[in-house]
Amino acid sequence: RRWLHRDAERVPAAAQPQLAEARAAYPALDKMVTMREELRQLWTQTGRTREQLIADLQAWCHRAEESGIAALREFSLRLRAVRVAA
Repeated sequence: RRWLHRDAERVPAAAQPQLAEARAAYPALDKMVTMREELRQLWTQTGRTREQLIADLQAWCHRAEESGIAALREFSLRLRAVRVAA
């Protein structure tokens, strides 16, 4: 469970099979981990304009809200609120 909060490359090799098994058994968990990684990549990519980043974040938020997972939808709404305030 504690490895769910880490980037994929930081999960110890011994824990990777358990994480893969949990993701296979729980599609919602797999979706959340996948979307978390997508969001992390958006934030860490360089060389994009502000407009590109905003468009990519809006697309990510739309997918999160349409995922059917309440936690992703709620996080997306909070993320949109922060972006508007900034």
